[in-house]
Amino acid sequence: MIVKQFDKSRHKKWRLTPPCAKVWPMNIHFIGIGGIGMSALARYYKERGHNVTGSDSEDSTILEALREEGILVEVGHSAEYVKNADRVVYTEAIPTDNVELRAAHNPQTYFEALGEISKEYKTIAVAGTHGKTTTTAILTRILLAAGDPTIFIGTNMKELNDRNFRLGEGEWMAVEACEYRRSFLHLQPQMVVLTNLELDHPDYYSDLEDYLDAFRELVAKLPEDGVVIANGKDENVRKVAEGANCKVIYFETEPGKFELKVPGKHNLMNAMAAFTAARETGASDEVMIEAVNSFEGSWRRFEYKGEVNGALVYDDYAHHPTEVQAAILGAREKFPERRLIAVFEPHQYNRTRHFLEEFAKSFKNADEVIIPSIYQVRDSQEDLDAVSPEKLVLELSKYHANVGFQDGYETAAQYLKNTATENDLILVMGAGPVWKVAEECVSL
Repeated sequence: MIVKQFDKSRHKKWRLTPPCAKVWPMNIHFIGIGGIGMSALARYYKERGHNVTGSDSEDSTILEALREEGILVEVGHSAEYVKNADRVVYTEAIPTDNVELRAAHNPQTYFEALGEISKEYKTIAVAGTHGKTTTTAILTRILLAAGDPTIFIGTNMKELNDRNFRLGEGEWMAVEACEYRRSFLHLQPQMVVLTNLELDHPDYYSDLEDYLDAFRELVAKLPEDGVVIANGKDENVRKVAEGANCKVIYFETEPGKFELKVPGKHNLMNAMAAFTAARETGASDEVMIEAVNSFEGSWRRFEYKGEVNGALVYDDYAHHPTEVQAAILGAREKFPERRLIAVFEPHQYNRTRHFLEEFAKSFKNADEVIIPSIYQVRDSQEDLDAVSPEKLVLELSKYHANVGFQDGYETAAQYLKNTATENDLILVMGAGPVWKVAEECVSL
């Protein structure tokens, strides 16, 4: 572990003040409240005593949970929903012509609102191309064992009562920081964790250098007494971290340090990133190691869903070629004797188009590959014309002997029901609702 030193005498004295104290309580409406980040933010404002409402285009288990917590949620959109709102927060996944968004006065994006909150805490922003959610989840478990943190994370955790948020009394807040459209630049962090860096979101970033510049801008927001926790094995991370004007700690895996319950070398790096960050908060090594070793994963991160014909079914959020490879290798590591069936739905036609060859080469360690669809979001007509599930299957077939197209979630689930055996492991991957394949095949 390499540490770039700084002057400890420059540390700030921290004092927490309630966010949004100007108007108390407020009527706050969320457009797209069913999103994983938006629902966490809605819960935050609800627990701070505000009157919270929300809307989304379709019902979901998240909306059901929010209703049970006392938040009024509507399915569908109407300008009437924002009529009496003091503040409107929206997800950038909402179309710009949404009737509520058009009727709202000075609406805020999710990260604009979260940025305000981050000023009130010592905020740890977990950033990077891959591993943000798992690193934040492990960090959450450590911080809970060591103190009373506030948490915003892009998954549900049993440690958070199967939620994605926690309001604590302590000074530290951990946040999963998304780089899309440079959204994380709204945050005011005290610490930035850089897990790894390679080009993603090609619909927004022009090239790798543009992508790295966004992370440089995030690191530049750190105060002089801030800290960068950086993956010492990642060349792009080092390029970003070396320009920091504060302490930089480079971490690498330490053999034998952890005995993880979650598989994969990538999770060892995630654990080391969380461990190194938590150490800077004052947590003891003994508490941290116990917390890391007892971590059992989180929602949609190699999550066990059940069995079909004796085959084990797991669900994972992997949606980038590197993540796909890592998820498959992790599954191989945990179940080396089983035949591995990978079910993959790419997230965005644009990403599929840009990484077509990389995706095609990502499945070499799977025994069979099934493509049910491509999830369409933020895609142009040019993207839709350039690639298709059938074209992806054709490209995959250049590198893999057993690839098939099963048109849609139900068709894919039925195929698995008909063909899976007790010697198989089914790994369902993707950032969209491809999880339905896992749930449908185990319930058929």
